Amino acid sequence: MKNVRSLLFVVYWCVAQNTLAQKNDSSELLITGSRFAYPLIEKWIEAYKSINPALNIRIVSKSDTADLIFKGHEIPKEELTPEWIYVNLARYVIVPIAHVKSDFALHYGEKGLDKQEVQKLFFEDEFKTKDNEKSEKINYTFYARQQKSCIPSTFAGYYGYVPSDFKGKGISGADQHLVVAVQNDQTAVSYAPLNYAFDLNKRSPVEKISILPLDLNNNRRLESDEKIFENLDTALDFLEAEKTENLPGAYLHVGFPEKVKNPNLVSFLIWILNEGQQYNHNAGFLKLEEVVVTKEQKKLDNLLKELNKP
Repeated sequence: MKNVRSLLFVVYWCVAQNTLAQKNDSSELLITGSRFAYPLIEKWIEAYKSINPALNIRIVSKSDTADLIFKGHEIPKEELTPEWIYVNLARYVIVPIAHVKSDFALHYGEKGLDKQEVQKLFFEDEFKTKDNEKSEKINYTFYARQQKSCIPSTFAGYYGYVPSDFKGKGISGADQHLVVAVQNDQTAVSYAPLNYAFDLNKRSPVEKISILPLDLNNNRRLESDEKIFENLDTALDFLEAEKTENLPGAYLHVGFPEKVKNPNLVSFLIWILNEGQQYNHNAGFLKLEEVVVTKEQKKLDNLLKELNKP
């Protein structure tokens, strides 16, 4: 399948470049969107420039000037813009984290958390252990983002809540500030996407952070092969190979107007689907499933055909 996709990419690439040569399109492509995805987007940009150095691709802060807008949360159908095209380009997951010396890390680092316990931890006022049919209050301080954004929306939505339902202390700023809050408080518990919970260079959890293991097969106990969060590559490989539950996550997708007449844009996205997936792991993201790549490729193929019309 990979070889077939690579061959198709060469065909699509040639068509896109031929279209580009015939049209007077901008040599600049502006990107904006969810900040947590910037490290991955930057890797895609850097790699793509090696084969298309004439195209200036930049990340900008204002969405009204951008050609491509990246988002990391599922957009409700009623909020979808009909005249826009949305393309999935990567996947990510969100994990519960705690200070490595916290009661939570000490108690649940080996035992793990199931879905019901995560719901109580983040969305109810008081959390108690349930060992040996006994109930014991455990000391912790929960931190959540005050602003509505992709990560808290995805995490809360998975459990049937909205970000305003989070309990605990609100933190302003970016999602990465939650990790800093946990690092600075030995009672702290929070959540983070894998690319923030892990040191991307060392491939281990960031300093002072414990990633709490989860019951990934929903059998109400933690098995040895579910203890995957000591190494980022081990976690990514497992999550791509196994069907898992109790793990919030979503697709990283990009949106752009359907009326777009810029082959540079289409060519860049085709490259991400076919060649850019190899950079996802390095940035802490999962690769797309084959069936999703095929589906998204068809969208871009149809758009490219429209651009090729006289």
